[in-house]
Amino acid sequence: MTEEFSALFSEGDLGVVSVGSLAKEVLSAHGCLKLPAFQRDAAWNESRIQLLWDSLIRGFPVGTFLFAEAKDYKDAQCKDVESQGVSVAPSPLIPTTDTIKYLIIDGQQRIIAISMGFREWKPEDISRLWIDLEQNKDTKGSYDIYLTTIVHPWGHGAPKGAIVKALKSLGLSEDIDRSTSDILDHTWPAKATLPVSLAALLKLFAANDLKNIDSIVPKWLPNSTRSRLPSIDMQSLVDLCTKIMNFKTPVFRINKLDGIEDLGEAFLRINSQGVSMSQEDLFFAGLKMVWPEAHNLVWDIHRDSETGKVLSATKIVHNVARIAVAKTESVDHSDLINLTAASFRTLVKPDEPEETIFLKNLKKQLEVPVNEESSQYHNNLRLAKKLLCYDPTNDIDDVGFPIQMLAELSERVWHTATAWLSTIDTRQLKGEVWQKSRLELLRYALLDHFHLTTTRVVHDYFTIPFQVAMVSQSEIFPGKQILRELRERSQYCKQLRFHTVTEFETEAKNWKTRQRTSVLDRNEHNLATWNQRYYLHKWYPNYDPTLYHTQEDLPFDWDHIIAADCFNQRGDMPSAHEDFQTIRAFLVECVGNYRLWPKHLNRSDQADNLWRKFILGDSQDSIPDTVPFGKDLSYLTSKPFGFKTIGEIRQASAIPEDPEILKNWETACHTKKKESMAAEVPWHSDRSWDKKSRIDAFSNAVNARRVHLYKVLYESLALDSWQFLEDKVTV
Repeated sequence: MTEEFSALFSEGDLGVVSVGSLAKEVLSAHGCLKLPAFQRDAAWNESRIQLLWDSLIRGFPVGTFLFAEAKDYKDAQCKDVESQGVSVAPSPLIPTTDTIKYLIIDGQQRIIAISMGFREWKPEDISRLWIDLEQNKDTKGSYDIYLTTIVHPWGHGAPKGAIVKALKSLGLSEDIDRSTSDILDHTWPAKATLPVSLAALLKLFAANDLKNIDSIVPKWLPNSTRSRLPSIDMQSLVDLCTKIMNFKTPVFRINKLDGIEDLGEAFLRINSQGVSMSQEDLFFAGLKMVWPEAHNLVWDIHRDSETGKVLSATKIVHNVARIAVAKTESVDHSDLINLTAASFRTLVKPDEPEETIFLKNLKKQLEVPVNEESSQYHNNLRLAKKLLCYDPTNDIDDVGFPIQMLAELSERVWHTATAWLSTIDTRQLKGEVWQKSRLELLRYALLDHFHLTTTRVVHDYFTIPFQVAMVSQSEIFPGKQILRELRERSQYCKQLRFHTVTEFETEAKNWKTRQRTSVLDRNEHNLATWNQRYYLHKWYPNYDPTLYHTQEDLPFDWDHIIAADCFNQRGDMPSAHEDFQTIRAFLVECVGNYRLWPKHLNRSDQADNLWRKFILGDSQDSIPDTVPFGKDLSYLTSKPFGFKTIGEIRQASAIPEDPEILKNWETACHTKKKESMAAEVPWHSDRSWDKKSRIDAFSNAVNARRVHLYKVLYESLALDSWQFLEDKVTV
């Protein structure tokens, strides 16, 4: 323990401590600072961590920390402070020992952020804090702080051009593989001018060795970046490091309360007054307060790749809690729509000495039985994922959803699937029963994904499927029964149906009079996702949805087949036909003109026409190494893509091999093959929309592909088996 911590409250309940001492206690294996079990886990994003360090560098106050004496709560469970932050999986719980002096009640996220600046890099780390050695002239000579993570290995908000330039300097043609453990050992914040590890800089300063600053400049940085080192203002760096090491912050000690339950209640009240913790977080915190083991059990489920990582820790708690409520006859209400601090107190009754039936049922779902490897709920969530997920080992045309699509499903689907599984003997799910259940669950998931929007009847959409599943006890998933109940009891039951292929095609042809691009209520882009499932699995076999927080983070793009750039009218263009604006408004953003495409492939050819993308041409024509206009095509022919022919690219793009459809794409392309392969293509060639024949061809091509995507899905999942309900329900 540092001297500062030994004497922290020697003069009363208010003290001060340096950020260096805080970090040392967090980073030490035997540090005196720990978290009580009820504390939530690391929650700050990159921006908040960077902003806190900007405050430290500029001398701004960062608030007061709230500690409790660990000796006052010796029977409590606690855990290490995570020193990496940014959604890191938490440490397991440990008993409160004599070496633990303080429990952090308020300030965990700030302390995590502070410790990151002092943490030496380890290959397994998921984040790394950097400082730009060139001062920021816009903030009075301050320095910029950047955080790189396995989610954003080039830093959050890094410009695409800067990433491409960085990759080129490393001799790479595609983005870094985020699944490798040492990813942050060869990337850097692309926005920075001359970045170095903040921890390495502070360590060099502490050793009075800043003269050797060149030793901490990453060797993998481009020479043009490293060459800026001689221009660095060394005295300013000395002043900066001195300011950081001398920065102190106030700490307040909480007087001893009656027990860990009261301490947890104080924590809940502090956090419920702000907006930093959601009601779901407060429920989970309360649960960990009365049952600390829930922390490890829930996180073991969340980080298991076999569950697909499709539900967050709090969503898992919500799922299990709904099942526990449904199995608790004494509970006044039959469903738990939302997790709140109030519902926690009602269901758990933390002030009463005996466990409630709800808590017993919850433990029954989450506790791992003797001689078993997983809990009942863990097994059921894993089984639900297996039922829903595309499995090429079963069949290359397996009808399951690719993991990219699973990650977009509503929690309603997972809650309903696990509710049904909790009522049956899952050992009977095999053979024909497995196949029938799987199809019914997939159909229900599609219905929810394409049609159940957030309307006034969202309560019905959330509760009815779950309630039907909980009372079903059928070894076949009750998909038709759920649809029947929804149609009978919901205000918008006419919408709850799958169009036949003929209906879909008829409405698709009426694009001029339609007010929107989707026949489905939402998520129509997933028609392409599902049809491209084999290639998504081939390209991203270890895809982990928790590594991608936004669309921009993803390793793939929604690529326009006919490039969006073709619809930009600029320069001396012929007057567009009167149908042109309708084309822009509807067909350009239609799923028929979209494919899911690896991001670096899309970045390479997104503005090209269909000949240069090798979508047009004879199916058996080979993809050459280079083409007449000098473009290197190794990015198409190398692994994991390995395209050999134009037909393979069309197949991967889910474009049907239909002569009439391909002829329409060719007319819609406008540019002829011979012109396209020339070194220079007229800039306006594919932007000319003065011919109605071209607009009609584009309309026909897009609508035909769109119908094709729907038809394959409709027939593969035998969705017509649900049409019998249409005539049996009175609306």
